[in-house]
Amino acid sequence: MAEIHPAFKINGSSCDEFLSQSFENDRLKGFQQELRNFKVSYEFRFHTSGTTGAPKEITFSIDQIVASARATHKTFGLFKGAVAVNALPLKYVASKMMLFRAMICGYSLYVLEPDFNEKSFKGLPVSIDFFPLVPVQLEKILNFEKNLLPSMRKVLIGGATVSSELKERILGLQVNTRFFESFGSTETLTHIGIRRIGEASFKSIFGVSFSSENSRLIIHAPHIQKEAIITNDLVELTSSESFKWLGRADNVINSGGIKIIPEQLEIKIAAVLKSPFFISAEPSELLGQQIILVIESAVEFDIDWSKIEINKYEIPKKIYFLPQLNKTESGKIIRSIA
Repeated sequence: MAEIHPAFKINGSSCDEFLSQSFENDRLKGFQQELRNFKVSYEFRFHTSGTTGAPKEITFSIDQIVASARATHKTFGLFKGAVAVNALPLKYVASKMMLFRAMICGYSLYVLEPDFNEKSFKGLPVSIDFFPLVPVQLEKILNFEKNLLPSMRKVLIGGATVSSELKERILGLQVNTRFFESFGSTETLTHIGIRRIGEASFKSIFGVSFSSENSRLIIHAPHIQKEAIITNDLVELTSSESFKWLGRADNVINSGGIKIIPEQLEIKIAAVLKSPFFISAEPSELLGQQIILVIESAVEFDIDWSKIEINKYEIPKKIYFLPQLNKTESGKIIRSIA
Protein backbone atom coordinates (compact mmCIF):
# COMPACT_ATOMS: atom_id res chain seq x y z
CA MET A 1 0.00 0.00 0.00
CA ALA A 2 1.12 3.57 -0.67
CA GLU A 3 0.77 6.47 1.69
CA ILE A 4 -1.58 9.27 0.74
CA HIS A 5 0.19 12.63 0.89
CA PRO A 6 -1.16 14.71 3.82
CA ALA A 7 -1.53 17.74 1.51
CA PHE A 8 -3.90 15.86 -0.83
CA LYS A 9 -7.35 17.36 -1.18
CA ILE A 10 -10.24 16.55 -3.48
CA ASN A 11 -12.90 19.16 -4.21
CA GLY A 12 -11.57 21.16 -1.26
CA SER A 13 -11.90 18.28 1.24
CA SER A 14 -9.28 16.07 2.83
CA CYS A 15 -9.28 12.42 1.81
CA ASP A 16 -11.13 11.30 4.95
CA GLU A 17 -13.64 14.15 4.68
CA PHE A 18 -14.37 13.27 1.05
CA LEU A 19 -14.85 9.60 1.92
CA SER A 20 -17.26 10.45 4.74
CA GLN A 21 -19.59 12.39 2.45
CA SER A 22 -22.72 10.96 0.84
CA PHE A 23 -23.03 11.67 -2.88
CA GLU A 24 -25.86 11.09 -5.32
CA ASN A 25 -23.52 11.81 -8.23
CA ASP A 26 -22.21 8.54 -9.72
CA ARG A 27 -18.91 10.12 -10.79
CA LEU A 28 -18.10 11.28 -7.26
CA LYS A 29 -19.13 7.87 -5.91
CA GLY A 30 -16.65 6.36 -8.36
CA PHE A 31 -13.87 8.58 -7.05
CA GLN A 32 -14.73 7.54 -3.50
CA GLN A 33 -14.40 3.88 -4.49
CA GLU A 34 -11.04 4.49 -6.19
CA LEU A 35 -9.80 6.22 -3.03
CA ARG A 36 -10.87 3.27 -0.89
CA ASN A 37 -9.23 0.80 -3.27
CA PHE A 38 -5.99 2.78 -3.27
CA LYS A 39 -5.79 2.69 0.52
CA VAL A 40 -5.90 -1.13 0.68
CA SER A 41 -4.58 -2.39 -2.68
CA TYR A 42 -1.15 -3.61 -3.71
CA GLU A 43 -2.09 -4.14 -7.36
CA PHE A 44 -4.23 -2.23 -9.85
CA ARG A 45 -5.89 -3.53 -13.00
CA PHE A 46 -6.44 -1.42 -16.09
CA HIS A 47 -8.05 -2.24 -19.43
CA THR A 48 -6.73 -1.09 -22.79
CA SER A 49 -9.12 0.80 -25.07
CA GLY A 50 -8.99 -1.74 -27.89
CA THR A 51 -8.48 0.85 -30.64
CA THR A 52 -5.16 -0.73 -31.72
CA GLY A 53 -6.00 -4.36 -30.93
CA ALA A 54 -8.17 -6.58 -28.79
CA PRO A 55 -8.88 -5.04 -25.35
CA LYS A 56 -6.82 -6.62 -22.59
CA GLU A 57 -6.30 -6.34 -18.86
CA ILE A 58 -2.96 -5.15 -17.49
CA THR A 59 -1.90 -5.31 -13.84
CA PHE A 60 0.49 -2.85 -12.19
CA SER A 61 1.94 -2.87 -8.68
CA ILE A 62 1.60 0.06 -6.32
CA ASP A 63 5.35 0.68 -6.72
CA GLN A 64 4.89 1.11 -10.48
CA ILE A 65 1.97 3.48 -9.90
CA VAL A 66 4.00 5.60 -7.47
CA ALA A 67 7.05 5.71 -9.77
CA SER A 68 4.91 6.78 -12.74
CA ALA A 69 3.18 9.47 -10.69
CA ARG A 70 6.48 10.92 -9.49
CA ALA A 71 7.92 10.90 -13.02
CA THR A 72 5.05 13.10 -14.22
CA HIS A 73 5.41 15.27 -11.12
CA LYS A 74 9.08 15.97 -11.90
CA THR A 75 8.59 16.36 -15.65
CA PHE A 76 5.95 19.08 -15.34
CA GLY A 77 7.56 20.82 -12.37
CA LEU A 78 4.51 20.33 -10.16
CA PHE A 79 4.56 20.78 -6.41
CA LYS A 80 2.81 19.98 -3.14
CA GLY A 81 -0.53 21.79 -3.14
CA ALA A 82 -0.63 22.20 -6.94
CA VAL A 83 -4.17 22.69 -8.23
CA ALA A 84 -5.16 20.02 -10.75
CA VAL A 85 -8.43 19.23 -12.51
CA ASN A 86 -9.73 15.79 -13.50
CA ALA A 87 -12.44 15.90 -16.18
CA LEU A 88 -11.50 12.56 -17.77
CA PRO A 89 -13.81 9.49 -17.69
CA LEU A 90 -12.90 7.48 -14.60
CA LYS A 91 -13.03 4.14 -16.40
CA TYR A 92 -9.83 5.02 -18.29
CA VAL A 93 -6.25 4.81 -17.02
CA ALA A 94 -5.63 8.53 -17.66
CA SER A 95 -8.29 9.54 -15.15
CA LYS A 96 -7.30 6.99 -12.53
CA MET A 97 -3.64 7.99 -12.80
CA MET A 98 -4.55 11.67 -12.44
CA LEU A 99 -6.27 10.81 -9.16
CA PHE A 100 -3.33 8.67 -8.02
CA ARG A 101 -0.82 11.43 -8.86
CA ALA A 102 -2.79 13.87 -6.75
CA MET A 103 -2.93 11.43 -3.83
CA ILE A 104 0.77 10.51 -4.02
CA CYS A 105 2.19 13.98 -4.67
CA GLY A 106 -0.21 16.06 -2.59
CA TYR A 107 -2.23 18.01 -5.16
CA SER A 108 -5.49 19.81 -4.61
CA LEU A 109 -7.68 17.97 -7.13
CA TYR A 110 -10.99 19.21 -8.49
CA VAL A 111 -13.36 16.82 -10.26
CA LEU A 112 -15.45 17.94 -13.23
CA GLU A 113 -17.86 15.95 -15.37
CA PRO A 114 -16.30 14.91 -18.72
CA ASP A 115 -19.12 16.74 -20.55
CA PHE A 116 -18.58 19.93 -18.55
CA ASN A 117 -19.96 23.32 -19.54
CA GLU A 118 -19.09 26.92 -18.67
CA LYS A 119 -21.01 26.71 -15.36
CA SER A 120 -18.84 23.77 -14.25
CA PHE A 121 -15.87 26.07 -13.65
CA LYS A 122 -17.62 28.22 -11.05
CA GLY A 123 -16.09 27.58 -7.65
CA LEU A 124 -12.73 26.41 -9.01
CA PRO A 125 -9.56 28.20 -7.84
CA VAL A 126 -8.46 31.27 -9.78
CA SER A 127 -5.29 29.48 -10.94
CA ILE A 128 -5.08 25.89 -12.24
CA ASP A 129 -1.59 24.37 -12.38
CA PHE A 130 -2.31 21.18 -14.35
CA PHE A 131 -5.30 20.29 -16.52
CA PRO A 132 -5.29 17.09 -18.66
CA LEU A 133 -7.89 17.14 -21.44
CA VAL A 134 -8.88 15.27 -24.58
CA PRO A 135 -9.05 17.38 -27.77
CA VAL A 136 -12.85 17.63 -27.86
CA GLN A 137 -12.84 19.03 -24.32
CA LEU A 138 -10.27 21.68 -25.18
CA GLU A 139 -12.28 22.63 -28.27
CA LYS A 140 -15.30 23.10 -26.02
CA ILE A 141 -13.34 25.47 -23.76
CA LEU A 142 -12.08 27.44 -26.77
CA ASN A 143 -15.65 27.73 -28.03
CA PHE A 144 -17.51 28.72 -24.88
CA GLU A 145 -15.07 30.12 -22.33
CA LYS A 146 -11.77 31.19 -23.84
CA ASN A 147 -11.22 33.64 -20.98
CA LEU A 148 -10.64 30.65 -18.68
CA LEU A 149 -7.34 29.85 -20.39
CA PRO A 150 -5.20 32.50 -18.66
CA SER A 151 -5.97 30.73 -15.35
CA MET A 152 -4.46 27.47 -16.65
CA ARG A 153 -0.67 27.11 -16.38
CA LYS A 154 -0.18 23.75 -18.08
CA VAL A 155 -2.65 21.82 -20.25
CA LEU A 156 -1.89 18.25 -21.32
CA ILE A 157 -3.81 17.01 -24.35
CA GLY A 158 -4.15 13.27 -24.97
CA GLY A 159 -6.49 10.43 -25.81
CA ALA A 160 -6.75 11.34 -29.50
CA THR A 161 -4.77 13.09 -32.21
CA VAL A 162 -4.62 16.87 -31.99
CA SER A 163 -5.92 18.02 -35.37
CA SER A 164 -4.03 20.57 -37.45
CA GLU A 165 -6.99 22.92 -37.07
CA LEU A 166 -6.90 22.70 -33.26
CA LYS A 167 -3.12 23.23 -33.27
CA GLU A 168 -3.60 26.41 -35.29
CA ARG A 169 -6.17 27.67 -32.79
CA ILE A 170 -3.85 26.95 -29.87
CA LEU A 171 -0.85 28.62 -31.50
CA GLY A 172 -2.96 31.69 -32.22
CA LEU A 173 -3.92 32.19 -28.57
CA GLN A 174 -2.48 35.19 -26.74
CA VAL A 175 -2.11 33.45 -23.36
CA ASN A 176 0.74 32.23 -21.17
CA THR A 177 -0.76 28.75 -20.89
CA ARG A 178 1.66 26.01 -21.96
CA PHE A 179 -0.02 23.34 -24.09
CA PHE A 180 1.47 19.86 -24.36
CA GLU A 181 0.51 16.84 -26.44
CA SER A 182 1.04 13.45 -24.81
CA PHE A 183 2.29 10.14 -26.15
CA GLY A 184 1.61 6.94 -24.26
CA SER A 185 -0.76 4.08 -23.62
CA THR A 186 -2.26 1.94 -20.89
CA GLU A 187 0.83 -0.30 -21.10
CA THR A 188 3.02 2.67 -20.12
CA LEU A 189 0.64 4.02 -17.44
CA THR A 190 -0.29 6.96 -19.71
CA HIS A 191 2.29 9.38 -21.09
CA ILE A 192 5.98 8.58 -21.46
CA GLY A 193 6.57 11.35 -23.99
CA ILE A 194 5.31 14.91 -24.40
CA ARG A 195 5.77 17.76 -26.85
CA ARG A 196 4.78 21.40 -26.85
CA ILE A 197 2.12 22.20 -29.40
CA GLY A 198 3.97 23.34 -32.51
CA GLU A 199 7.02 21.14 -31.89
CA ALA A 200 7.82 18.18 -34.15
CA SER A 201 9.37 15.76 -31.65
CA PHE A 202 8.09 14.07 -28.53
CA LYS A 203 10.54 14.24 -25.62
CA SER A 204 10.77 11.60 -22.92
CA ILE A 205 9.47 12.26 -19.44
CA PHE A 206 11.69 11.77 -16.38
CA GLY A 207 13.31 8.32 -16.27
CA VAL A 208 12.37 7.25 -19.82
CA SER A 209 14.58 6.72 -22.89
CA PHE A 210 13.98 5.43 -26.42
CA SER A 211 15.54 3.24 -29.07
CA SER A 212 14.16 1.74 -32.27
CA GLU A 213 14.33 -1.37 -34.42
CA ASN A 214 13.12 -1.36 -38.03
CA SER A 215 11.70 2.12 -37.28
CA ARG A 216 9.55 0.71 -34.45
CA LEU A 217 9.75 2.59 -31.18
CA ILE A 218 11.19 0.78 -28.17
CA ILE A 219 10.47 2.36 -24.79
CA HIS A 220 12.85 1.98 -21.86
CA ALA A 221 11.00 2.87 -18.67
CA PRO A 222 12.54 0.74 -15.90
CA HIS A 223 10.43 2.43 -13.23
CA ILE A 224 7.31 1.04 -14.99
CA GLN A 225 8.53 -2.14 -16.71
CA LYS A 226 11.84 -3.96 -16.22
CA GLU A 227 11.77 -5.17 -19.82
CA ALA A 228 11.83 -2.78 -22.76
CA ILE A 229 8.40 -2.12 -24.29
CA ILE A 230 8.37 -2.84 -28.03
CA THR A 231 5.62 -0.89 -29.77
CA ASN A 232 3.95 -0.85 -33.18
CA ASP A 233 4.64 2.87 -33.49
CA LEU A 234 6.78 3.94 -36.43
CA VAL A 235 9.15 6.74 -35.50
CA GLU A 236 12.16 8.71 -36.61
CA LEU A 237 14.47 8.64 -33.60
CA THR A 238 16.11 12.05 -33.11
CA SER A 239 17.97 11.12 -29.91
CA SER A 240 17.75 8.61 -27.07
CA GLU A 241 15.23 10.96 -25.46
CA SER A 242 13.18 12.19 -28.44
CA PHE A 243 11.46 11.01 -31.61
CA LYS A 244 9.18 12.12 -34.42
CA TRP A 245 6.06 9.96 -34.61
CA LEU A 246 5.24 8.73 -38.12
CA GLY A 247 2.33 6.35 -37.64
CA ARG A 248 1.38 2.79 -36.73
CA ALA A 249 3.05 -0.23 -38.32
CA ASP A 250 -0.27 -2.08 -38.34
CA ASN A 251 -1.84 0.69 -40.44
CA VAL A 252 0.79 0.67 -43.22
CA ILE A 253 -0.67 0.16 -46.70
CA ASN A 254 1.21 -1.81 -49.37
CA SER A 255 -0.23 -0.62 -52.67
CA GLY A 256 1.48 -2.11 -55.70
CA GLY A 257 4.70 -2.59 -53.72
CA ILE A 258 4.73 1.00 -52.48
CA LYS A 259 4.35 1.39 -48.71
CA ILE A 260 2.15 4.24 -47.54
CA ILE A 261 1.89 5.38 -43.91
CA PRO A 262 -1.73 6.60 -43.59
CA GLU A 263 -0.98 9.03 -40.77
CA GLN A 264 1.61 10.84 -42.89
CA LEU A 265 -0.73 11.03 -45.86
CA GLU A 266 -3.45 12.39 -43.57
CA ILE A 267 -1.20 15.28 -42.53
CA LYS A 268 -0.87 16.32 -46.17
CA ILE A 269 -4.60 16.02 -46.89
CA ALA A 270 -5.56 17.86 -43.67
CA ALA A 271 -3.98 21.01 -45.09
CA VAL A 272 -6.96 21.22 -47.46
CA LEU A 273 -9.69 18.96 -46.07
CA LYS A 274 -11.23 20.30 -42.85
CA SER A 275 -13.91 17.62 -42.36
CA PRO A 276 -13.02 14.66 -40.11
CA PHE A 277 -11.54 11.83 -42.20
CA PHE A 278 -9.13 8.94 -42.27
CA ILE A 279 -7.05 7.01 -44.79
CA SER A 280 -7.42 3.25 -45.04
CA ALA A 281 -7.20 0.49 -47.63
CA GLU A 282 -9.32 -2.14 -49.31
CA PRO A 283 -8.37 -5.21 -51.36
CA SER A 284 -7.43 -4.68 -55.00
CA GLU A 285 -6.77 -7.38 -57.62
CA LEU A 286 -4.28 -5.11 -59.37
CA LEU A 287 -2.47 -3.49 -56.43
CA GLY A 288 -3.06 -5.91 -53.58
CA GLN A 289 -4.32 -2.97 -51.51
CA GLN A 290 -5.69 0.32 -52.74
CA ILE A 291 -5.89 3.54 -50.77
CA ILE A 292 -9.32 4.81 -49.78
CA LEU A 293 -10.35 8.08 -48.16
CA VAL A 294 -13.26 8.02 -45.70
CA ILE A 295 -14.82 11.42 -44.95
CA GLU A 296 -17.40 12.44 -42.36
CA SER A 297 -19.94 14.35 -44.42
CA ALA A 298 -23.63 14.01 -45.26
CA VAL A 299 -22.92 15.68 -48.61
CA GLU A 300 -20.52 14.35 -51.24
CA PHE A 301 -18.01 16.72 -52.82
CA ASP A 302 -15.00 16.68 -55.13
CA ILE A 303 -11.39 17.14 -54.05
CA ASP A 304 -8.85 18.95 -56.21
CA TRP A 305 -5.77 16.79 -55.69
CA SER A 306 -3.59 19.28 -57.54
CA LYS A 307 -3.86 21.55 -54.48
CA ILE A 308 -2.37 18.90 -52.21
CA GLU A 309 1.34 18.06 -52.19
CA ILE A 310 1.10 14.32 -52.73
CA ASN A 311 2.44 12.03 -55.43
CA LYS A 312 0.23 10.05 -57.78
CA TYR A 313 0.66 6.83 -55.77
CA GLU A 314 -0.85 8.50 -52.69
CA ILE A 315 -4.08 9.68 -54.34
CA PRO A 316 -6.98 7.57 -52.97
CA LYS A 317 -8.61 5.29 -55.52
CA LYS A 318 -12.00 5.64 -53.83
CA ILE A 319 -13.69 8.17 -51.53
CA TYR A 320 -16.43 7.16 -49.12
CA PHE A 321 -18.71 9.67 -47.40
CA LEU A 322 -20.31 8.72 -44.09
CA PRO A 323 -22.73 10.83 -42.00
CA GLN A 324 -20.61 10.10 -38.94
CA LEU A 325 -17.29 8.37 -38.31
CA ASN A 326 -16.92 5.91 -35.47
CA LYS A 327 -14.96 7.48 -32.61
CA THR A 328 -13.86 6.59 -29.11
CA GLU A 329 -15.13 8.51 -26.09
CA SER A 330 -11.98 10.65 -26.25
CA GLY A 331 -12.67 11.57 -29.88
CA LYS A 332 -10.13 9.25 -31.51
CA ILE A 333 -11.31 8.12 -34.95
CA ILE A 334 -11.79 4.36 -35.30
CA ARG A 335 -10.44 3.35 -38.70
CA SER A 336 -13.45 1.34 -39.81
CA ILE A 337 -16.38 1.95 -42.14
CA ALA A 338 -18.40 -0.95 -40.75
